[in-house]
Amino acid sequence: MKNINLRDRELFPDSEIAEHIYHLQTRGYSMLPNFLKKEECNILKASMELSLHDFTPVLGAERSFLDRYQMHELLCL
Repeated sequence: MKNINLRDRELFPDSEIAEHIYHLQTRGYSMLPNFLKKEECNILKASMELSLHDFTPVLGAERSFLDRYQMHELLCL
């Protein structure tokens, strides 16, 4: 799978970082419009599809079976 390199991206100004931190703390998420290019989104989509296909729920943990398609389960792989 191809990697995504974010090291060359321009840094956000401190004021914008503060806004994102506020949203993370109050809403639990923050949006970065147009941060990823279409090719990068396609790479992430393929990676998530592969993770969904290969996901094995934790035996004995019902929540793991019920949450198969939940984002937090994929992030924990």
